[in-house]
Amino acid sequence: FFIGSGASLRKVVLGLLPTLVSRDNCVGRPHAVSNLVKTLKNTDNLVVILNSSTTEAAFAQSCAVGRQFPSHTLKSKPLPENPNVVHIIVNCKETVDQSFVYCVTTTIENIRLAQRLVDTPPNILHTDAYVEESIRAFSQLKGCTIQVIKGTELEARGFGGIWGVGKASEHLPALVVLSYFPAAARVEEK
Repeated sequence: FFIGSGASLRKVVLGLLPTLVSRDNCVGRPHAVSNLVKTLKNTDNLVVILNSSTTEAAFAQSCAVGRQFPSHTLKSKPLPENPNVVHIIVNCKETVDQSFVYCVTTTIENIRLAQRLVDTPPNILHTDAYVEESIRAFSQLKGCTIQVIKGTELEARGFGGIWGVGKASEHLPALVVLSYFPAAARVEEK
């Protein structure tokens, strides 16, 4: 149905989640939320209002909304240069605080990153690009060290399997070792 009047009519879509729950799906029914949002994702100024009984259900539903808006696609219709902002409003019986918002936002960003890494074909996200992506993502973290073992160094250091599979490639194989050492760790634990 529509609300408003004249030129300011707004389309409102209400979705009722299924009441049946199997042992394989979540109480928040994120699969149903995901399917509903998928049909609306080309809508301007989309606002999704989630009415959840628990923060766990709200979290799952929020992630289901976020995953419908990938940050990368190679479809014939490219992503818009200025994508619409999607607002997620959570109405929950339990208290929703800033830590919940941070957790949901961070999780959605990481879901979208994982989608991009998985969906990018290897002729674009080859080993050199993946090494650059890893360095860019982790070089700014405190306590994190990055070591790149690449090319013939793989064979010399005992990674003959990785070297053998990728040595004929245009982009030589690489192994990125990410290590995190908390500041409070004892020297012998590092």
